[in-house]
This record gives sequence, structure tokens and C-alpha cells, in this order.
Amino acid sequence: MSNRNETTRKILYVLLTVVMVASLTVAALIVGVDLVDTWRAGSVSDEVRQLYRPGASGGWFAALISAASAEEEVPAEEDAGRDAMLAPVKLPNVQEDFLRLYGENPDVVGWLTAGDTIDLPVVQRDNEYYLSHNFFGEWDSNGTVFLNGMNVFYPRDRVLLLHGHNMRSGAMFGTLAKYAEAGYAFAHALLTFRTLYDEKTSYYVPVAAFHASMLEGEAGYFDVTPMNFDTEDAFQAYLEAAQKRSAWISPADVSVQDEMLMLLTCSYYHADGRFVLLCRRLREGETPEGMQRLFDEAAQRATGE
Repeated sequence: MSNRNETTRKILYVLLTVVMVASLTVAALIVGVDLVDTWRAGSVSDEVRQLYRPGASGGWFAALISAASAEEEVPAEEDAGRDAMLAPVKLPNVQEDFLRLYGENPDVVGWLTAGDTIDLPVVQRDNEYYLSHNFFGEWDSNGTVFLNGMNVFYPRDRVLLLHGHNMRSGAMFGTLAKYAEAGYAFAHALLTFRTLYDEKTSYYVPVAAFHASMLEGEAGYFDVTPMNFDTEDAFQAYLEAAQKRSAWISPADVSVQDEMLMLLTCSYYHADGRFVLLCRRLREGETPEGMQRLFDEAAQRATGE
């Protein structure tokens, strides 16, 4: 009996050792992958930021790119939210700030900042390619933040959808879910999105943040696909549904006259889950400083300070 017990203990010890080694190996691989993702994202971001230099003069290159962009047209496209087919539209010249980015990758459509880490270019092609490719077209698990392939941003749809991976390293939209906390959202209330045709940066403020399922019929389902609406009542219902789900109440009101920006990334609270951050563009007469004060005051009231 003693020999049998000793044999059992040895077997258990060996099994435990194997499990521990396997667990440590998997953990090391995960850490290694995260480190590679972090390094890769940082390296690409550094290269891209060198291409985006506000105020830079483009010289002969500016004239060349501007001439090329002026000849492009937005194709006619059928959309359930539109009353009629869009006629072809001649695009404005690419702003000088974006010329080097555009020359490197004509899929670029703008630049986004949000929170304390998101400071990235935005591209548009389809809804697949940039899930696995970086700005330079190289395979990269970080992907690239992209505008939904069905969106039109000139003239712009009512809601623009930006997609990015929820990377463990914090790259791309890896920190976006911090906006689920009112303290973080209110402290980082100013987001910016500037398209390559805009002379000035547009500011946005968050009006709702929530986790949702993309599967119709599942608990927590929210349809993020509408970009335009047949009626103002339909748009109002969409805004109210988003606000009802929000983890906090925004001090900034929102109306059917506003232009919206929605940031989306994966989450794991629901089947086929996404974290959704819905923002509205600042209106004429509103200032970034004034809106941040509004959110700071709301944060102080919430904490009782």
C-alpha cells in the first residue's frame, strides 16, 4: 500500500509539474506576443506621425496630390437612409497636413485622437483588409483604425463608424473601454477627428458609452449599422436608445441636428460583443474649453467635491 501511495504521489507530482510548465509557457507566449504587438504598434505609429505634420508645406508634391485628389469623385451609392441616389461629387483638395500620408497610402481619410493614448490615422477600404494590415499595407495583428466601408464622409453621413482592435497591449482601441467609467470619460471628454479635406480639426464629446451584442435577438443587442435615417423620429429613437444603455449620463445634450461619431471595438460582455462610444460634434458657438469645463463640473458633482 505504501509503494502504491508513493507511486500515486509521483504521478501527481509529474502531472502538476507538466501543467505548471505548460501554463508558464503559454503565459510567456502571451506576454511575448503582447510585447511584439506593442513594439510593432509603436514603431508604425512613430513612422506615421512623422508623415502627419500640421502646418507643413507640400511644395510641388502638394500641387501634384491636390490635382489628383480634385479629379476623384464619390461614386453614387444607394442607402436606405437617403431619399435618392447621391450624385457624383468633386472632392476638395487634400489638405497639406495630409499630403505625405496620402502619398504613402491613399486609403487615409483622417486623423483621430481620443483619451490618453489614441492618436492615430484613420483609413477606409472595406471592413476586412485593415483588420490585419497596418497603415503601410504590411500584415500586422494590430490592424489599423478604419472608417466603415459603407460610410461616406464627403458629403458626410449622419453617423460615422470607426473600428479598431481591442489590443491587450493598449494599441489601436485597446484603451477605448476606459470610457465606460464616468471619471475617465469626463476627464477625457474632448475627442478630435479631422478628415483629409478639413482645414480645421473637429471636436467631439461623448454622449453614451456601453457594451452591446451585435447579434440580433441576443440580450444587449444594439444595431450600430445605421448611418442615415429616413425620418428625424427614427434618428431620435436611435439616440435615445443609445443614451438609455449608457453607463453614465453625459452633461452634453444631443439632438437630431448633430453629426455623430461612433467608435467601436471588441468586448466580451455579450455574444459577438462590442464596446460602443457615441460622440457628437461640437456645435457652432461651442468651444473645446467650454465643453471640457462642462464635463469637469459634472464630474465634481458626481463625486460630491
